[in-house]
Amino acid sequence: MSIYLKEAHAQDVWPLGQHACVLDHKTIDDRITAAKNFCNKYQWQLPMEVDCMDDQFLYTYLAHPERFYAFYDMKLQFKAQPVDANYPLTQVADWLKAHFAEH
Repeated sequence: MSIYLKEAHAQDVWPLGQHACVLDHKTIDDRITAAKNFCNKYQWQLPMEVDCMDDQFLYTYLAHPERFYAFYDMKLQFKAQPVDANYPLTQVADWLKAHFAEH
């Protein structure tokens, strides 16, 4: 599952070039629309949820601007750590292989 968060570089708040022309979400409907647009633009295949407007997920798990987490039995089991300002997907793949080999 993916969770769409507060826009890190909203065009009307802290623009970072023209690659992401998304405005700051003022309502939950704005955030839902942005998530749907993202899914359509990038042909996103994973289920998508949106963080609430008080950014509870973002602040609870420090998920800004992107992070990879694994939850199992409703508990956080794994959080990928940045390497040179990047998140190697091998961290996630290695954890998944190890975790599900045990179960």
